[in-house]
Amino acid sequence: MKKVASFISAGFVLLALAVTGCSSPLSLVTKAETIPQTVTAQTDDRAVTAFTVLSHYYDKGSFNRNYTSYSTAFTDKTDDVNVDTGAWIVIRLSNAVNPSCLPTSLDNTSAYPVTVRRTEDNQLILGTFELRNGNKDLVFRPVQRHWLEPLSGSEGSKASWQGIKPNYTYSVTVSGLIDVNGQSLSAASSWTFKTIDVDWGLYFVSKKQADGYVYMEKFVPGRANRYFNPSGKTMIYTHGYEKNAVINDYRRENMLYFITKGSGTIPLGLDTLQYIIDDGWNFGIFFWDQFADEPDEVKNAEAKIWKTNNGFQGMRYRVRTGFGKGEYRTTNQPVRSLGEEFYNIYITAMAGNTANKRIIAHSTGAQLGAYLVRVVSDRVTSGTISASFVPNRLALLEGFWSKDAKSYFNGILGWTKSMWNGEAVRSIISTVKSRHTAMAIEQDKHQNYMCGDSWMSIGDANYDLRKMTCVTYVYPDFIGTSATGDTGDRHCYARLYYFWTYAATITSWIEGHGGVTSRTADSTIRRYMNNGSSNYVFVQSAGKGSATPGDDTFSRVSLKNY
Repeated sequence: MKKVASFISAGFVLLALAVTGCSSPLSLVTKAETIPQTVTAQTDDRAVTAFTVLSHYYDKGSFNRNYTSYSTAFTDKTDDVNVDTGAWIVIRLSNAVNPSCLPTSLDNTSAYPVTVRRTEDNQLILGTFELRNGNKDLVFRPVQRHWLEPLSGSEGSKASWQGIKPNYTYSVTVSGLIDVNGQSLSAASSWTFKTIDVDWGLYFVSKKQADGYVYMEKFVPGRANRYFNPSGKTMIYTHGYEKNAVINDYRRENMLYFITKGSGTIPLGLDTLQYIIDDGWNFGIFFWDQFADEPDEVKNAEAKIWKTNNGFQGMRYRVRTGFGKGEYRTTNQPVRSLGEEFYNIYITAMAGNTANKRIIAHSTGAQLGAYLVRVVSDRVTSGTISASFVPNRLALLEGFWSKDAKSYFNGILGWTKSMWNGEAVRSIISTVKSRHTAMAIEQDKHQNYMCGDSWMSIGDANYDLRKMTCVTYVYPDFIGTSATGDTGDRHCYARLYYFWTYAATITSWIEGHGGVTSRTADSTIRRYMNNGSSNYVFVQSAGKGSATPGDDTFSRVSLKNY
């Protein structure tokens, strides 16, 4: 209810559903706060004023990548090109709309007075409706719906989603409206618009709803978000390398359990975030997937975290151009590194928030999470921002750092030399540990002696980082132990496992059997952090043969390499 209350406070009142069984919070229609539901008809107006569409625009549809402050980066847009994927469509009408003509269910698409379709395949975009400006402005608020595709061949079960995506043309048709005088639109109105070809930013996430879907909404400053309480405790996750995600219709992670390997009970579709969200957390994902999609070399992706002019592929991004096809572009690339973009978005979203904050970073994204924490620390230390921005906890899940020194480190964050990526992250962790003595920093590793973590000789084990953090070794041997066939799924299981262990019953079991979880207190994680001279690791001793963490046991032993 906190998130609903947050939405109301933005100046809209939720129109209660009259349909029994509509359990999704997205099945909402809103109306302007000061407009009564019943408006007295005026005979003269009915006689002389035709009901027409006057114009349209896109609420927060223009993103200025050269922004001075992210809080003002989005503005309304009146033309139909390069529309931001987070825009809402606003239709201006000559007369006030009768609210009773608006649908009361997200899936009642036959009653939509505004239909938005992707022209390539006629896919309908789902959304909800609001009224503003004396009920003369109708707002279509697109939604993002996420799910798992059915099992298919070697691909198994993969994440998929429906919503407004980059580099597509969409058609809009307005019809079926009735004004307060009972008049229908004198004529339908239609047009097309084209979205901008790149999207990055912070998306807040729902738990899995009764309809079986997960929903997400982009954080846009100054606008209410269904899944974000600005004063609530917040976890923000960032993904890693996303090979070929773009040409697969911009595939994005959604935290539903998708790994099909193993025997016994395989919990396909389990919402691993439900326990976190039920405990009152906001959960956000920083998506940078179009930059992380570099099929030929992960080094091209990680370089974008640190510097724009990085000596690899700069800040290019991948764009889907057709079924299974894509190309790289630079036209609308960010003018800052992804690390700086993440920082600017983070401090905008967390402004005024004094609650607990946690950064969770997976794979190559571990470098992005570390960068964010270091920049926040630097700005707090210099007095530029408040200490409330410092995260309480940093979780590095199956962190990846490529081998070899990179010249792009010279000149950033006070460094004056080339470094390996793992070395740069160790420098960051050393600095923030000394500055922020209450911050908890943890690592989860999910490989073993068979798989290792050198990643076919392209990566750095970064063993010395384990001497600085609280470390857990999880062995999901139910997936398999093949270095070539199972490393990827073990790697991805790390994020599912971490969120899943937040379940109270699982935490009670694991803490009672020698281990720690994502629900374990920050202070406890801090107490178990290694200090370089006295180093330990939580090693899984039982439960390796099942997907569930609910039977896992651990021993705390001297730090070792798996």
